[in-house]
Amino acid sequence: MRVRFFVWLLLILSCVGVLTFAFLLERNVPALMQASLDQPSPKAQRDVALLLHLTDPEGAPIDSASVLSHTNMITMNMGENKQQLQSVGQGNYLTHLQFSMVGSWFVTVSVHANGIVPAQQKLFVNVTS
Repeated sequence: MRVRFFVWLLLILSCVGVLTFAFLLERNVPALMQASLDQPSPKAQRDVALLLHLTDPEGAPIDSASVLSHTNMITMNMGENKQQLQSVGQGNYLTHLQFSMVGSWFVTVSVHANGIVPAQQKLFVNVTS
């Protein structure tokens, strides 16, 4: 009789443990992001706005993310040029960039938030004079 009680107790504790773990486990979901510049071919030494729209898979806006942009030239290293994007509400983020010279550039946008899989998106930009 004691063995039967012990087996039932072990089964119940195992089930409770698994359910507790499943309840407490936070699963990260992918974010949907759309990054764009307000000018498709920006000019060198001029401000250009970098816009990002961030939502979860159901389309709900994500406003509490940490969003960074990193710009550099494709053909030569221009050093560290990172910008923090500011949340402007409804899942929209904004910062202003300035490209120092004419040529091909890339902008990498990185997103980190609780419950969201870290994501990156690259934009390739042709800067004109």
